[in-house]
Amino acid sequence: MKYQVLLVDDERIILEGFRKLFDWEKYHCEISGTAMDGDEAVIMADDIGPDIVVIDINLPICSGLEAFQRMKEKNPSVHGIIVSGYDDFTYCQSALRMSLDDYILKPVDYEVFGKVIQKTIERIDQERAGEFFHSEEEDQGTVQNMLRWIHEHYMDDISLEILSRQFHLNESYISQLIKHKTGKNYSAYLAKIRFEKARTMLRMSDKSISEIAEKVGYSDYRAFTRAYKAYMGVLPSHDRGFK
Repeated sequence: MKYQVLLVDDERIILEGFRKLFDWEKYHCEISGTAMDGDEAVIMADDIGPDIVVIDINLPICSGLEAFQRMKEKNPSVHGIIVSGYDDFTYCQSALRMSLDDYILKPVDYEVFGKVIQKTIERIDQERAGEFFHSEEEDQGTVQNMLRWIHEHYMDDISLEILSRQFHLNESYISQLIKHKTGKNYSAYLAKIRFEKARTMLRMSDKSISEIAEKVGYSDYRAFTRAYKAYMGVLPSHDRGFK
């Protein structure tokens, strides 16, 4: 299984540089998404469940640090690498105390970046090896119950914290269980359920799009529309009436 990477920078030339000038295949990584502002990055992370986020500090709407912190709250197992200009170097050092793994300075030295990626991957592998300390039978029973519960409550506000209280397990362990079973992190798996349910309702019912958004756990119609487009590749209105 490849490590999923989300690239976030407000400079398109930087994103293209990361795409074309770095050998992701060598590190068993693939770029699963790109974003150009903090809010878009958080929405994208919810949808794709990246293992690694490479994110610029200075982003429109919200900073890279704030965006990553929001991602980390939803997916504690995500790892982050800050990209920064020289003027932000001191800021970067303090950022490492906020659960980010490392930093890389602009202009990007891709040889140095490769070492940073390798170190981050090793950290991910160590965490995954250490998390699965329960027996396989116990894990299978737990995760099946968990997935069933998510399917029954997908329309509610069910954060990892709520799952943690429901199943008496820590959030990071829950995230790893779901990732191992489904190939997606928790927020991406929940999004998959919600948008598949929404698509069925769009095609088979007469409910308005805002009503359907509420039915699948979105109180904000615009947030639902953006997230649906990011996940399904089309606007909700496109799926209206298709059989």
